[in-house]
Order: sequence, then structure tokens, then C-alpha cells
Amino acid sequence: MPLTREVFKGNTPDGKTLEPTLETFKAEHPEMAEQLSFILADGIYQTPENQKVTKDVLQAKLVAPINPRNRKDKPTTARGLKNQPVRHSHLYQWT
Repeated sequence: MPLTREVFKGNTPDGKTLEPTLETFKAEHPEMAEQLSFILADGIYQTPENQKVTKDVLQAKLVAPINPRNRKDKPTTARGLKNQPVRHSHLYQWT
């Protein structure tokens, strides 16, 4: 269920859309915004600027996987498959 929405021009980089979206969410749902500890987002949003924006706007931590673009697969032994490439970009470790 969508909790808010924003419409941007087609040439707006995705990474630049987080702040206005968080501001709209906070304005529309102030009680819910106060209770948030984490914001989960796509890897394109993982920038130092967006980390700061999330903390400043919602006092929350941005959790976004590192964008795997331009990364190469690493050969790994996966259960029963020796020396087969495993796409590490699809494995996430939460700490």
C-alpha cells in the first residue's frame, strides 16, 4: 500500500527524489514519521547526501544496498557448484 507519492520530470535522477518524497511523507503522516527508525530504499539512493537527508528529515537511518552497477561477479564455491560465479549483488547481510 503506497503511503505517499511524488511525480518528477523524466530527466530527474532517482537519487535526487528522496528528499521531497520524505518531506511529503512527513507532512502527510507526522505521527507515523515520528516512529520510524529505518527507511529501506533501492541502491540508487545510497549516497552520503541521502543518508544525511534521511537523518535530518525523519531522524531515521537509510538502509539501501550498495548499487552493484559496474561490479564483477566473483567466483565462489556454492553448495555443490565448484568455481561457478555467484552474483553477490543479490545477497544482503543485515547487521
